[in-house]
Amino acid sequence: MTIIFIRCKSKKNEISGYIDLAHRLKTEDFVPYYDGSKNLTPKPTDLSFYNWDTNLCVSNDSPNFKVDASSGMQGLLFRNKRDRKVINVDPNKNKQSDETTTRIPITVKSDHYI
Repeated sequence: MTIIFIRCKSKKNEISGYIDLAHRLKTEDFVPYYDGSKNLTPKPTDLSFYNWDTNLCVSNDSPNFKVDASSGMQGLLFRNKRDRKVINVDPNKNKQSDETTTRIPITVKSDHYI
C-alpha cells in the first residue's frame, strides 16, 4: 500500500494532502490521469487535505489507514489497518530500527505537474 503526498500550486489556490493510492485506484477512474487530461490532486475526502489559502484542514480514515492527527509532538501519523504499523510522514524524523517504510522523494516536471 502506498501513501502519496502531493502539493499543488495554481493561480487560484494552493492545496496539499496525503492520498491512499490503493483506495483512490478502487474508487476513481484513473484513465484521465494517465492520458493527461486531469491532474492528480488531493481532495477533502483523502487521508489529509489542506488548503493553504483558506486554512481548511481535513483528515479522514480510509479502508487501509487510520489517521492520527492528535499525536502531539509526533505530528501526523497513519496506522495501517492490517498490520497496525504506524507510518510517520515527518521527513525530518529519524528512521527507527524496526521501521519498514520507504520514503521515495519524486520531483515531477511536466506540463501537467509543475
